[in-house]
Amino acid sequence: MRRERPGHLYQTSDLVHEAYIRLFKIGNIHWEGREHFFKVAAMQMRRILVEYARKEYRENPVKVSLQDVPGLALNDNPNILTVDEIMNDLARIDPRRAQIAEMKYFGGFGIEEIARITGIPAGTVKRHWATAKAFIRHQLGVSLSDE
Repeated sequence: MRRERPGHLYQTSDLVHEAYIRLFKIGNIHWEGREHFFKVAAMQMRRILVEYARKEYRENPVKVSLQDVPGLALNDNPNILTVDEIMNDLARIDPRRAQIAEMKYFGGFGIEEIARITGIPAGTVKRHWATAKAFIRHQLGVSLSDE
């Protein structure tokens, strides 16, 4: 959210508050621990941003920046709805890598944090993030040599 356009509906704190409200409204959820909470929180943040983008896109096509994702330099800024479709495709192919990408991009977690939350070794998280990032870049039509 750091480089998002001025006047965007959600600032970082607003997004966190909205996600918390949605988590609070979930009635019959049995939290399995801290890890479960953070996974669901990242998923809720993604949903909030996608819902906002869908609403905005209907009224005025808008591009959402992915420049804040370390190592995911892009030639242009894809629409968040495109990113959502790519994330859904990745989840069908490899749910673990999709979860890591979701936590990295939408949750803003670092490799070490994701490792602690998921219980996956940091090296494995790093490798899974690298392949998820390559998949996303490929789907967006960005070559690896563009960095």
